Amino acid sequence: MKRLRKLTGIVLIAAFVFPFLTFSDVALAQKKEKIVVSHPPGFVIGILDFLKAMGPHLDEFNLELSLIPVRGGADNATTAASGRADVAMTSISPVVNVALQGGPIKIINIYGFEDSEHRTGTVIAVRSEIKDWKGLKGKILGTHRLGSLSEITARILLKANGLEPGKDVDIIELPFGGMAPSLKRNQVQALAFFPPYVAKVYNEGYGHELAKTSDVIPKFAREGWIANNSFLEKRPDAALRLMKVILLTTYDLSRMSNEQYIELITSLWKGDTSILPDLAKYKMLRDLFVYDPGAVKDAVKTHVDIMRDFKVVKNVPDGFLDSLIDISVMKRAYDELRAAKRLP
Repeated sequence: MKRLRKLTGIVLIAAFVFPFLTFSDVALAQKKEKIVVSHPPGFVIGILDFLKAMGPHLDEFNLELSLIPVRGGADNATTAASGRADVAMTSISPVVNVALQGGPIKIINIYGFEDSEHRTGTVIAVRSEIKDWKGLKGKILGTHRLGSLSEITARILLKANGLEPGKDVDIIELPFGGMAPSLKRNQVQALAFFPPYVAKVYNEGYGHELAKTSDVIPKFAREGWIANNSFLEKRPDAALRLMKVILLTTYDLSRMSNEQYIELITSLWKGDTSILPDLAKYKMLRDLFVYDPGAVKDAVKTHVDIMRDFKVVKNVPDGFLDSLIDISVMKRAYDELRAAKRLP
């Protein structure tokens, strides 16, 4: 009898309290759905700041990220293609290579564009005694990761200026922290990497910029989110909610002032803080972000065309671009957020 009275009391309390619970309370009580994300190294600003800024929106859409940090873009593309990660933040060039080899991945969003006005992309920095491209013949170029965007765009720049990668100029991998010191010690005579990270070469006077991506490449898609095909097919609701988080986070970052952005990256940065003001200029072009699916497709097409024209890739089949890009999730997410007046 006593047990019956106790159970009756619990039922009465539940009946009284439940009507006052909000939808948010119920959502918070649910277990968050986990999405595995592969991403580039922590020194790449534009990655860690984005992941941190996603936090409030992840809570809102009841998602949790399980992060797999890898060495670079090539590893990101293969990690997503293998199914170890559901999605990845990565540069586009390695994605094209992996997809051409049959990797089951699709580009679902672009968060980084570059053009001559707003971002220089990869730069070729050389030792002071090298004055032109002829002076680079027979020399060694170091980059962070073979197969990465930096290496691929370096190949494009070399070819555009009459040099054959691997024949006229050797390309080798270097650890991130060893790039500038290797140039200073003449272990390599050129570097290919992002501008802020080679600024030390110029500041200390032992090297200068020979070229930058935008010298030969118009506006194109630089970085984006890719997804394993199985994730898109089997978990469409999770993919849609993640895309809403991505779009809202991108919009949040686009409205940050440089001062706010520097404050954000300072809390994450473990390296030389003197380069942070330069890094703040490279916010992945958040404020130029294009939600229009057609613009995304055009930017990726430019990227693929350039890789083919400079023979960085061969035998791009008809219809490849359509199989590489799936922006239907992005379009639906944007339409729903815009209808809710959360995006312009």
